[in-house]
Amino acid sequence: MKFIDLWDDEYITLRSPFVTRMYDVPTKKLCNLSDKYRELKKRKDKLEEDYPFISSLSDDTELEKETYSREDMKALQEFFSVVRMMDNYEQLEIYKLGYHDCMRWLQMIGLYD
Repeated sequence: MKFIDLWDDEYITLRSPFVTRMYDVPTKKLCNLSDKYRELKKRKDKLEEDYPFISSLSDDTELEKETYSREDMKALQEFFSVVRMMDNYEQLEIYKLGYHDCMRWLQMIGLYD
């Protein structure tokens, strides 16, 4: 059996809708249903707004300063903590989406009622 690396450019048309759905569906669902997730997202957005260098880091653009204060580093630490918590919520939703899709396929091919 041949391994297909979906990150190769030749598979971009296969990958695109799958990856988009895999991340969009869970995050939209979480934004609609989870107060905790919405709170985390607001905190993340506020940190990015208050500390623009955080966006520079995540966007991989040129940093504005050579050195950063203790306050900046605490904000960055909090940002990573918030992003990690958000990612935990998202990964669980992705898992549930995959399980749901698997069960639907099994029903469609008649292996599960």
